[in-house]
Amino acid sequence: MDHYYHFVAELFLGTWAFWSGSFNATIDTKTWISSAPTVNRAIFANNPPEGWRDKPGFNTYLLRSAFSSLTAESERDWADRIFNTINGDRAYHLDTVLIADRSAAFKGKLCGSINHRIASEAYEPLWDEGRLQKEWWEPVRREALRFAGVDERTMNRGVEIEEAWEKEKEKNLKALGDNQKTLSVPIPIAKDKAVITYISRQSARRHLIPEDHKLLVDSLQEMATRKGYEFNIIEAEHLSKDEQLGVMSRTTVWKHAYLLSLKSLTEAFCRSCLAFTEMAFRICCGWLHPGTRLWSRFSSPKGLPTTTSGRHEP
Repeated sequence: MDHYYHFVAELFLGTWAFWSGSFNATIDTKTWISSAPTVNRAIFANNPPEGWRDKPGFNTYLLRSAFSSLTAESERDWADRIFNTINGDRAYHLDTVLIADRSAAFKGKLCGSINHRIASEAYEPLWDEGRLQKEWWEPVRREALRFAGVDERTMNRGVEIEEAWEKEKEKNLKALGDNQKTLSVPIPIAKDKAVITYISRQSARRHLIPEDHKLLVDSLQEMATRKGYEFNIIEAEHLSKDEQLGVMSRTTVWKHAYLLSLKSLTEAFCRSCLAFTEMAFRICCGWLHPGTRLWSRFSSPKGLPTTTSGRHEP
């Protein structure tokens, strides 16, 4: 729990999918507000106060930005509730409760024997039943980005790109017929909107050989200059959380050698982005991919990462 990947990319992703799907929540695409009931409380009954907090602080950042009115309780708070009701003559009434058990997910078919990703046990059945809207994660994404100071125009970039992409796919289908439904259609991103961001790890423990790092940066810079793309190189550890989300929200292509937590963060909050890295977010969703079209803007109909190399790992 005290790791961004486990807390957000596993637990929160699956929990929000299940919460939204359980209420057949719809998303108003003008306000991006979900019809799902407001989440008022998160109780981590088996974790101390520091048990769900990661060292970089992204867990608390997400919780307090995307769910600003939510109260978080720990095992000490739960013990207080037990103590106050131990005589059996009173009880706390919680109107609606969703119980999430990470270990129980591994007893399911998907997580237990196919992809070993706990979130899949939540969203997969609900999607198959038609109870999850494609934009189910968007309210969470927008609240966090808005908290970080990202403007609406930037948040909408992915929407605009996807609309153009859908039109291009429809045009190809009309020209080639229904038997070409799996045809790969290039994502139409204008040169002036293409933003390539390379996350350097040279100041961290895991990093590239200096010579290889220089060659990579020089190659990316040369390509960006030749094609008229914007190219940025950053070291995430030197940026504030607001700045990191700001960069993510406008990037269309990410490149980094190893960065599991930030990779998951990218895929949760970047809509108009194609990321090239080790196959990181598949750890959550069970997708095998060298490059991922992220979330609902370049994604499968389920609003999750899609691939061209297979849905589940071998």
